[in-house]
Amino acid sequence: MEQHEQDAERTEALRNLLANSNNSATPPPSGGTSRQRQRTLVLTVLLGWTIIGWIWSTRPGMIFGTTAEEPASAEVREASLRYAMYLQAADIAAFEADSNRLPGSLTELESGPAEGVSWAVNADDGWMLTGQDGEIHLQLAERANADSFLGNSLTILQRQR
Repeated sequence: MEQHEQDAERTEALRNLLANSNNSATPPPSGGTSRQRQRTLVLTVLLGWTIIGWIWSTRPGMIFGTTAEEPASAEVREASLRYAMYLQAADIAAFEADSNRLPGSLTELESGPAEGVSWAVNADDGWMLTGQDGEIHLQLAERANADSFLGNSLTILQRQR
């Protein structure tokens, strides 16, 4: 009889389990809420990818950290100074051709004065540009060939980028 009682208890427990699982089953969601959930999910994913794309393309410093630029080598600084003086000499020549006089100062030029470049006018020799960047000192006279003065500075500056 004990076997029979155990079987009856098992059967009753199984019936209770099945009855409880049928009562706790939730009805499937209606089509409207499922569609709304999908739309919300799609919009959330698109917004996430947009934010990730913006972060990747702009690389904000607060996320990626700021990168300190290496100081330019003496060769690059000299090339940059030569190029600035070359452009300044071209501006002086253009000003002189347009107004038939030398500018009173480099501020009269359209480009304005270049950083580290100064000039002086001599009655005998014409004008002289002087450039200085730290230990680098250069001079470009009016009568000097500006192209020769520039040399390979453009190549050096392009290689730097």
